[in-house]
Parts: sequence; structure tokens; C-alpha cells
Amino acid sequence: MIGHRILMILQRGTHAKSSRGVDTVTYSDIARIIGVLKPATGNEKLLADKLGKQITDTFVFDKVPGVTVTEGDRIRYGDKVYDIIWAKDVNSRGRRYELSLNYSEQGKA
Repeated sequence: MIGHRILMILQRGTHAKSSRGVDTVTYSDIARIIGVLKPATGNEKLLADKLGKQITDTFVFDKVPGVTVTEGDRIRYGDKVYDIIWAKDVNSRGRRYELSLNYSEQGKA
């Protein structure tokens, strides 16, 4: 991977209904992942737009044993939160993954 490596926190949400029947999501940390965060390219944004999605960044990292990443998870970097739009196995070898991310205003403190 080329670029400055940073530590991101992988979070998974748990859905529950409040006493008033409102669906709430509580996120908890499940793994620390080191990788490279970079802005999405024009082609990546165009492809996502054609699929009805929006992406702002990509995050490439080496697979962490025992950790699975799903599209409902999110990544936290400091006070910034990114929703995982999709995850792909780079070269289909199971060693390196690329996450397409969308910066989430909801994660702002």
C-alpha cells in the first residue's frame, strides 16, 4: 500500500427499539485496523452514483484475522465517522481489502 498509514476503528451497530418504539442504533468498537485512507477517484464516484450510492473516500488495509467487515459497519478516525458503502477483496486473494466510504455527518460530536 502506498500512502500514509493511519489507525481506524471498525465499529458495528446494534439495533434496538426504545420504549417509545423508536429504532435506535448503538455502535461499539470491534477492531483496530491500520491502512491507507484516500479520496475517492472520479471514476469510483461515478460508478457509485450509477449504483445509487455516494462515496467520498476509500480505505485500503491488510486483512485482520478473525475480523469480518460488512456494509452496515462504519469506520471511525478521530472525530470523523465514515459509513461503509461496500467492501471488496482486492485481487480476490483474501489478503487485502478496499472499503468504499461515505463521510457521515451523524458521527460528528
